[in-house]
Amino acid sequence: MRQRLYDTLNYFQKIYSKIYSNNLRVLAYHTINDSSEFEKQIKYLKENFNIIDLDILEGHLFKNKKLPSKPLLITFDDGDISVYNNGLSLFTKYNIPSILFVITSLINTTKPFWWDQIRHHIDGEKGESKSWEVKHWSNKQRITYIEKLILESPKAPLNAEQLSSSQLNDLNKSGMEIGNHSSTHPMFDQCETEEIKDELQTSISCLKDLGFHYNVFAYPNGNYDNSSEQELVNSGIKMAFLFDHKINKRKVDPLRISRIRVDSNTNLKEFKVKVSGFHSYIYHNFRKNS
Repeated sequence: MRQRLYDTLNYFQKIYSKIYSNNLRVLAYHTINDSSEFEKQIKYLKENFNIIDLDILEGHLFKNKKLPSKPLLITFDDGDISVYNNGLSLFTKYNIPSILFVITSLINTTKPFWWDQIRHHIDGEKGESKSWEVKHWSNKQRITYIEKLILESPKAPLNAEQLSSSQLNDLNKSGMEIGNHSSTHPMFDQCETEEIKDELQTSISCLKDLGFHYNVFAYPNGNYDNSSEQELVNSGIKMAFLFDHKINKRKVDPLRISRIRVDSNTNLKEFKVKVSGFHSYIYHNFRKNS
């Protein structure tokens, strides 16, 4: 059923893609768990879009330089080890630029992503559901809950391999820029002002020391509000990326750059529909009318 649906949508995405061909598309990945499917996606993107790098985007946003036709930027959030293990050879092979937004407190550690810690201690659908639920809690409440969960669980705390600074340098040499995804990945719209200031100060300091792009930021989970945006400005962030599943308008706001959610294991027909922006159009209109 799903495949037949995307077979139909794939016909219409060609029309939609052509209409918005010169609007900037920014793809937001998280992992590369299926390198073979991801390679098919990369081949498709190289053949059908002009994949730009951070310098080209910066020139467009701040120096009024024109983007190429069919511009597309590839990004990854969090810094999952699979990006290095399954992606490095492909980035090198196809010479494609991209950006990896990293959670700086996890670099050179075995600390897991906090949502994985929840899923480790709460099995199955309940753990999955709880990891999403806590994103709507205040940041202090979220932290307190996870600390208590670990303390009271019969399971040992989860450990996970995280990217090292050496691996980040390898990715950087392959054409992947390293950007800021906060220090601990809280929801910025659920944080107090001082918490946001501390997140930014800590992550900026870390990335400065490593020689990476401390002032190019992706909101954790895409969550933001006017207050958090102002703190980004106060901290010297000049570009901020959302997670709103949209194509950018012709005039791009440097602090609200839209991105389309994609996965490396998505089959090519579904991937084409998502990259075109047609999937985004259907998704947002459905939510608006539901």
